[in-house]
Amino acid sequence: MSVLVVDGRRVAEVRDGRVELLGVLPAGVQATAFRPGARVVAAAGPPGMVVDLGAGGTRVRHDGRVVAAIPLGGRDLDRAVQELVAERIGRGRAALPGLPEAEARAVREALSLCPAATVDTAAGPVRVTREELGAALAPVLAAIVARLPRGRPLLLVGGVARTPLLAELCDAAGVGPVRVAERPETALLESALVESTLVETPLETTPLESGPAPADLAGAAVALPAPPPRSRTPRVLAVAAGLLAAVALLGLGTLLPVPADGLVAHGYRLAVPPGWVHAGGAPELRRVLLAPAGQPDATAAIVVERTPLGYDADVEPARAAAELRALAPPGLALWTEGEWTRYREGDVEWWVRFDRTDQLAVGCRAAAQACAVVRDSLVRDR
Repeated sequence: MSVLVVDGRRVAEVRDGRVELLGVLPAGVQATAFRPGARVVAAAGPPGMVVDLGAGGTRVRHDGRVVAAIPLGGRDLDRAVQELVAERIGRGRAALPGLPEAEARAVREALSLCPAATVDTAAGPVRVTREELGAALAPVLAAIVARLPRGRPLLLVGGVARTPLLAELCDAAGVGPVRVAERPETALLESALVESTLVETPLETTPLESGPAPADLAGAAVALPAPPPRSRTPRVLAVAAGLLAAVALLGLGTLLPVPADGLVAHGYRLAVPPGWVHAGGAPELRRVLLAPAGQPDATAAIVVERTPLGYDADVEPARAAAELRALAPPGLALWTEGEWTRYREGDVEWWVRFDRTDQLAVGCRAAAQACAVVRDSLVRDR
C-alpha cells in the first residue's frame, strides 16, 4: 500500500487502486513520522476548470495550474456555525461558545441532509434549522462564488463542495455550469493517481502549512469511501468502515434527528429501527448511515444507498440482474430472496433490489433485526 501526501498536508493511502483520505498533517509534523515510506504526489487535478474548496481556502485550477486563490474555505464556514450557535444561546458574536470546530463541521454537514439539528452546548441544547444555517453560510459562500470564473464549466472538489448551498449560489449567480465531483474529498488525489504523477521527493523537504493539532489528525479530513465510478456494486467493507469512522470521530449520531414518520433522503424513504439513529452519510452518493443510539463506535451499522441505473429495470429485468452479477467480485455467491438479491462480503451482508430506474442497496453489519425493519420500509420517494 502506497501512502501519498498532496501539497505537503493531505495524507491518503492507496488500497487496491483506490485512494482513501486519512487526514491532514499538523504543523511541524514530518510526514515520514506519520507513515514511513510516504511519497509526495503532484496535485494536478482533472483537466478543465476545477475549483478546489478546502478547509483553509479555495484554489481555482485550469488544466492542473493554479490560476486563482481565494482565502475562504471550510474553516470560515465552521466559524459561521460557531457564531450562529453563540447567537442562539444569547452570548452575541463577540464571545463564541466552546463549540469544537469538528462539531461545527458536523452540524454543517448534518443540515445538508436534515431540516434541523440539535447541538449540545454548555448552555443546553440548541436547535439549528437548515434555513438559519443557510443564512449564516451565505455571506462566505457568496464571497467565494463572486470570485469564480464565468462562462465555462466548473468541477467542484474538496470537502466544502458537498455543501448544497454552494451549487445553488453558483446557479443563481450564473456561474458554471457546475458539477460536483462524485467523491469531492479525494478527487484531486485520485486524479493524481490515475495520471501517475508520483514525485519521489523526500517529505521532510516539503513545506507544511499550519493545520490542526496532532490530536485532531484523524478527524481533520475523513473521507467517506464510495464505490468506483460507473460501478453499482457497493464496496462493502470500505463503505462501512469509513462511515463508522466518521460517526466515531464527529459524533454525528447525536446531531441528526429522525422525523416521526421516518427518514426521507436522496429520493427514498425508510423507517429508522427503534434504538437507532440517523448518523450521517454522503449526499453526493445518495447514501445514509444508521447506527445504534449513543454508540458511535459500535460494531453494528446499516448503510442505505440509491444508485440511478440509466434505464427502467422493470422493462429490462434481465439486464439489471446481469449487470449486478457482472459487477460483483469474482466467486461471490448471490442469493435471491423475493425481490431482493443478497450477498455477504466479510462481516457485512448486502441486500439489493431494483425499483424502476434505481438500484436500492442496504448493507448491514451485526444488525439482522434492524436491517429487516429498514428493508421492509425502504421505498423510493418520488
